[in-house]
Amino acid sequence: MCEDLGFEKLLSEEGFFARLFGRSPSGAGREPLYGPDLPVVLLTGGPGMGKGRLLRAVRDRFAGKVPVIHLDCGSPVYADRAEPEPGARSDATEALVEVARRLCTWQGTGGSFACPGSSRASR
Repeated sequence: MCEDLGFEKLLSEEGFFARLFGRSPSGAGREPLYGPDLPVVLLTGGPGMGKGRLLRAVRDRFAGKVPVIHLDCGSPVYADRAEPEPGARSDATEALVEVARRLCTWQGTGGSFACPGSSRASR
């Protein structure tokens, strides 16, 4: 599938995502593009542009070596979680809690990440 969509170069051992994450799909270290900061990838575009397919390909190639979290920020589940405390919580904060929960439970290379407020993330 990746070859058909033109993703192969992006996902290769020396490609964009290997440089973005500082680690190749095989686990070898790569010179990061942006220094020591943790990268975040945000893809935007209309329906049918291949965002979901690219993110699934990134997850399939890199998930064992770097934490890859694929969230649908438009999912109503985050608004539902925030609803009981509208003055203190929002759909955005609930999405961030989900990211923290996933990082705290990640079992890949290097182990899990310590996240502030992670006890809330386990709710």
